[in-house]
Amino acid sequence: MSQDGAWAWFRLLEQADITSISERELELRFNVDGGTMRYRLFANGAPNPFTRPLASGFQLPSALYADRGSDADQT
Repeated sequence: MSQDGAWAWFRLLEQADITSISERELELRFNVDGGTMRYRLFANGAPNPFTRPLASGFQLPSALYADRGSDADQT
């Protein structure tokens, strides 16, 4: 399991089963090669930005820069 690029961390999170343990702690579970890999994600302060639906409904773009096309100024 791997992701590359600027959005890699968020793409990995999309693949996880996420359980909120507390206001500051999450458990991330990934199914890998027939087994389960678990991580605990802690935030120093509360609330943990990953426990709130800050990005619910947000979809990552396929690229950070728009394709300008062949007629765009290439300066």
